[in-house]
Amino acid sequence: MFRGEVGARPEIYSEAISYIMERPAFGYGGNPYEQTLGMYPHNIFLDILLHGGFSLLFLFIPLFFLFGFKALFALYQGRVSPIFIFLVFYSAYAFVQWNFSFDLATAYIPIGLMAAMITYPPRTRGRFGATAWSG
Repeated sequence: MFRGEVGARPEIYSEAISYIMERPAFGYGGNPYEQTLGMYPHNIFLDILLHGGFSLLFLFIPLFFLFGFKALFALYQGRVSPIFIFLVFYSAYAFVQWNFSFDLATAYIPIGLMAAMITYPPRTRGRFGATAWSG
């Protein structure tokens, strides 16, 4: 069906979108590739839509907004250390890399990094004025 080249990705995306439009609300469930494309669509958002439709996507999207808001807010307030800045940019890089290279089943690595950045405070004072992100 596909040539396996980078140039084939638009064809894969188009085919994935046509399958998504057949079941937009809840998708195809676990391992949708056998039922649809026969391969990973090379885009994590298309992968999410194939797995769980727009209902799963609407649960997934707030993670990105929370991550971006928390990172920008911390940077704006100047409450960050070099380690925090590194983790913000590395989390974003890892997610972009995973978006085009790996499927949803292995995306726990960048998603876990983003979730950790959301839940952990960028700077907390400890004993003797040390900070958690000060390195």
